[in-house]
Amino acid sequence: MLRLSKIEKSYGVKTVVNSVSLEFQTAKTYALIGPSGCGKSTLLRIIMGLISPDQGTVLINERPLPSLQINAARRDFGYVIQSGGLFPHFTCRENATLPAVYAKWSRDKTRQRLSELSALTDLSEDVLDRYPTQVSGGQRQRVSLIRALMLDPEFLLLDEPLAALDPMIRSQLQTELHRIFRSLGKTVIIVTHDLHEAAYFADEIILLRKGVVEQKGSIEQLQSQPASDFVSEFIAAQNGHLVSTPGSDS
Repeated sequence: MLRLSKIEKSYGVKTVVNSVSLEFQTAKTYALIGPSGCGKSTLLRIIMGLISPDQGTVLINERPLPSLQINAARRDFGYVIQSGGLFPHFTCRENATLPAVYAKWSRDKTRQRLSELSALTDLSEDVLDRYPTQVSGGQRQRVSLIRALMLDPEFLLLDEPLAALDPMIRSQLQTELHRIFRSLGKTVIIVTHDLHEAAYFADEIILLRKGVVEQKGSIEQLQSQPASDFVSEFIAAQNGHLVSTPGSDS
């Protein structure tokens, strides 16, 4: 289990995250959503240990995220960013297996894990010997996901992973990611600006505004029991995006 206790983060006079406390249960998917600048990506980076909070604690199974052993602790997290974040001078195979290299895995162990994850993400293994510029955006995101899952982390964090893709590829990957999230049995936290995407993926949606949790719950709870006028307005603004889910006929 992952727990945040009274997390605060400011840059100069601007408070980006303001006393946020949250719990993320094992084998559930959570979506952080809200307007630009609401603190959702900052919160994800704090969870990952990429930046430190000014106040508050990140706890993994009730143990604080260790600041002095942060690199070792990061192995508990897989991280996927927008556009994949692949190194252009590495092949897709080299990008995908980079965590295994740092962990000093054997070639056989690495090869077996790569084969498992290629099957999971429906990525043809012949793609792996190409460079990122030689493959499609959807294939790059699959490689990025394989890299994030290589060490079998307890938590999977994704920051707007589909935002840069064209609508058809994005819809296909939404369906595939939904299947993968359900099959992994991991804690998944995804940042998105799209309420439709959040509703499709998440067991719980966490709506942020100005660094504060405005409301959390299912899409049905946010729609039928909005906690504030802002929640109603946010849902109304995106209402046209809630007409259908990937793969539906409506």
